[in-house]
Amino acid sequence: MKTWFLVFTALSVSADSFFVGLSLSQRQTDYKSILLGVSGTVFCLATLGAFIGSIVPTALTNLFIVVSGIVLIAIGVLELKKIDTPSLIEEIEKNTLTLSIISGASIGVDGSVGALSLTLIGYNPMIVSLFITIMHLNLLSLSFIVTEKISKHSRLEHLPAWLLICLGTYKIISLFN
Repeated sequence: MKTWFLVFTALSVSADSFFVGLSLSQRQTDYKSILLGVSGTVFCLATLGAFIGSIVPTALTNLFIVVSGIVLIAIGVLELKKIDTPSLIEEIEKNTLTLSIISGASIGVDGSVGALSLTLIGYNPMIVSLFITIMHLNLLSLSFIVTEKISKHSRLEHLPAWLLICLGTYKIISLFN
């Protein structure tokens, strides 16, 4: 099997972690919890997709993608509005690990589907899951560096939220093309 194909597939399903990392790290400074929550959830979903995803019908996979898009849009809107939210959402926003796990679940669906497709063409399921998780970790780390640069420019403070909304919308619209 071609290693480059694995690397580029892992990169393509991990790109959204960069935008999620921008959004999470702008309001939260507990980078370890963000890395642990997002990458742990992504690894679990990628492993699930690699091992048992082949029995899930395509329609159900599409439903998961729509739900993950809605979650990304919701997180982006909450970031933009910063409105008084019900107590459950306030508690989730206060707990960086919980918010990271929820975000990881919304972006991990792509990793799960990517792992499924790579496993079906012959790649080792554990290698695939590890590659996808490592790529998410790298892009999350890069987003923390970019957040430090963005935070110095107040005009860009809403950029991560808008990127999440665009990403969620794209995920949903891409199912209809």
